[in-house]
Amino acid sequence: MKSLSALVLKSIHPPFGNLLAELRRFDPYLSWKITMTTNTSNNILRSILDKEKLSGMNFLDWHRNLRIVLKHDRKLYVLEKPVPEEEPPSSAPKAERDAYKKHVDDANETARLMLATMNSEL
Repeated sequence: MKSLSALVLKSIHPPFGNLLAELRRFDPYLSWKITMTTNTSNNILRSILDKEKLSGMNFLDWHRNLRIVLKHDRKLYVLEKPVPEEEPPSSAPKAERDAYKKHVDDANETARLMLATMNSEL
């Protein structure tokens, strides 16, 4: 049986296979634990924005915190790349249509997050 540390070290190099499947041999509840950890860390990061809502004078701090949360959620691209003007036609490849839908969904979620973390007086 391989050691856990050897598996973790192998995970640094993606060609060595599916780390999660290997780790499940050590811990069958690993997927659940990873999900719980991800949700907890996501809630902790988002709580930073809730504690220090945008009031106008704290824009730089708020913007930095927003970027941290979006980077963690893999949605930072929404601030840096605009949503395409037009939806791809139905004849476009599925990957292109899916990418457009994901971008729109991520942009909407980011907008809701931004509005929720602003002072109501703004």
